[in-house]
Amino acid sequence: MAVSVIHWGKTGWYMACAVFYASLMLVSCRHAPELRAPNILIFIADDVSFNDLGAYGNRAVSTPNIDRLASRGMLFTRAFLTTSSCSPSRASILSGRYPHNTGAPELHMPLPGSVATLAGQLKAHQYFTGASGKWHLGPEAKKDFHAVYDTEIGPGGEDRWLELVNQIPDGKPFFLWMASLDAHRGWGENPFDGSAKLENALLPPYLVPDSATVADFGHYYDEIARFDHYVGEVLKVLKAREMLENTLVFILADNGRPFPRDKTRMYDSGIQTPLIAYWENGPIPKGSRSDALVSVIDLAPTISRLCGLLPLDSFQGMDFSEVLGNPEKEHRQFVFAEHNWHDYRAYERMVRTADFLYIENRTPEGRMSSAADVHAGPAFQQLALGFQNGTLNPLQLKNFAQPNPRSELYAVRQDPHQLNNLVGDSAHLDLVRSLARKLREWQALTADSAPVNLTGDHYDFFTGQSLFPDRAYDQIDRGEIPGASGNAVSLVSKDKELQ
Repeated sequence: MAVSVIHWGKTGWYMACAVFYASLMLVSCRHAPELRAPNILIFIADDVSFNDLGAYGNRAVSTPNIDRLASRGMLFTRAFLTTSSCSPSRASILSGRYPHNTGAPELHMPLPGSVATLAGQLKAHQYFTGASGKWHLGPEAKKDFHAVYDTEIGPGGEDRWLELVNQIPDGKPFFLWMASLDAHRGWGENPFDGSAKLENALLPPYLVPDSATVADFGHYYDEIARFDHYVGEVLKVLKAREMLENTLVFILADNGRPFPRDKTRMYDSGIQTPLIAYWENGPIPKGSRSDALVSVIDLAPTISRLCGLLPLDSFQGMDFSEVLGNPEKEHRQFVFAEHNWHDYRAYERMVRTADFLYIENRTPEGRMSSAADVHAGPAFQQLALGFQNGTLNPLQLKNFAQPNPRSELYAVRQDPHQLNNLVGDSAHLDLVRSLARKLREWQALTADSAPVNLTGDHYDFFTGQSLFPDRAYDQIDRGEIPGASGNAVSLVSKDKELQ
């Protein structure tokens, strides 16, 4: 196939990227009609676990628009976040770096302006870049966007999504970051209330399956339905403007569902994200599923490459564009993630393979905290009531364990909720040593550190109420930040060195 050159209007910017596209099309299920670098559209949900969309088999939630995209695109079954915490996760995705390498590893920390982002790279190469909805990245990262609509965004964060779409200049490629507040607590008025089919709800076994908890899940599913509705509205407008055909769409979440043992945690319910890719005129096989192990820090180099650019040196992730053309292709052996302060003192690190999850906890003396909004919610309060009354079963009591294990190993295929810790099992001693060694290698390569004076609890464990009611939510008396002692924010390292 001959090499084509892409030229965009008066900018004089040329990109010879057809060789790359040709390699993708060799494994495509159909021939793309034109070789053009794609527009990029990222929909990012707030606090949604991987298995809480219809496309992932959830029969209690209503997500017809997302399900339709999955049926016409590629669904990833093993995509993982680098942290299950709102702002650090968003900073990690946008910068292609681990949280402790962004300079913003704890909740409510702004992304430093010195940290390069995917949006900044695309803006420098003639893309229109825009963000609408929940921001949570601080003021300095806004320089990488032509437009940021982060005020008057409505209860779900989607009210100005269409306004941003209408700002896209004709004939110009675009990168849009559409960030919702759905399905973050607390629940408010929602036109999709009652859309959930609660008779189909499958609650995790570590929760109390009473009416209050079921109703709590109902409100959560209804907010996901609102997110899905606005995804559909954006796609309609792009279709009407004849922009959708060459737009690569990704749908994912920033962290797990806002329920006990999920949000902030290193288990799959907290750290595994839904990830759906759709590209109408691209090489993605329709209705495909990929079991490739993928990290969200891989999105930045992948998108950069697909847009005809060289991924920035600062990106730590691994380009998985070949997987988009061939769902059978493997990508990683390991993914890594971290749990730093999110309302409560924390320092956990994990490494995940296709079959096993290994976690190390440097703060085992604390109870298994999640997030303050979770602790104040009905599902946790029902657990707290059962703990007080002595009515919880052993799995439910794990939410109140003190101390917690310093290390955990789970066989994820046989134990999807990660309830049976295999550390101490003689049959897995070599595997524990091997994964612990891999975790040490990752920490050394990325200049991770485990400070002694970590940021402390700012909320009561049992009520979720602030211990400092006179302070604003983002006025944090912080300790030493993970990665600070090794200047991790300035480090350049590649994940492929660990594979």
